[in-house]
Amino acid sequence: MFKLDNFKDLLEIQSLENHRKNLQQKVDQEDQRLSHIRKEREKKETLIQSHTYQIQSLKKEHLELETSLFEIEKKLQKAKEQYSMIKSSQEEAALEKVIRELETHVDEISEKVLERLEKNDSHEQEIQEMKNFLEGSNDTLNELKEVIKTETAPLIKQMEGYEERILALMNNLPTQMKSLFEQAKKKHINSSALAYIRDNGSCEQCRYHLDQTTKNDVELMKTLNTCPSCGRILIPLNTKS
Repeated sequence: MFKLDNFKDLLEIQSLENHRKNLQQKVDQEDQRLSHIRKEREKKETLIQSHTYQIQSLKKEHLELETSLFEIEKKLQKAKEQYSMIKSSQEEAALEKVIRELETHVDEISEKVLERLEKNDSHEQEIQEMKNFLEGSNDTLNELKEVIKTETAPLIKQMEGYEERILALMNNLPTQMKSLFEQAKKKHINSSALAYIRDNGSCEQCRYHLDQTTKNDVELMKTLNTCPSCGRILIPLNTKS
């Protein structure tokens, strides 16, 4: 046999847990304000890493281009020095062709060098803007933390009171009832773990039709029963009085 107070304690625990969940949702909603800023900061930090990587790649390309440019300019200088050794118009035409090709290469590489420098400046500017955002948003984040801490303090205190009361009630439950209630809660995380039996003999929550013997046992509190369909603990109707 179970006592009526045991079932009433279950109902109170369920009610307190619902209230606690509602308060937790309010606290979580406040934390979402922080979450938005944190996500934006994470995006900026990731982008800074990406821009930094791009700068490193550009510097490597720039060095390679500068080296190549130096070698071509040396060849160009040597080619121009050969003017004094020209002995025919054919040699002059051939040399001028070589010089034009080398000058074209110099111009192409110089243009690529300039492009890399411009891209590098653009990446550095982006990084600086993001660092400015991180610095400013950090101040905003700290200020908002204090505001939210003040606003949620009463809610958290209220939740702690609910949790203390729930723990005390749980400790007073018979071992079998406590264990069965924990199992039912795990199965029904977002809904009630308890159910009354309707006048037509069905489970209040899932509408499964129960036999008369089970209904009588529940109402007389002879045994602890769960709904065979949904697994919720069946509660006697006289707990409503």
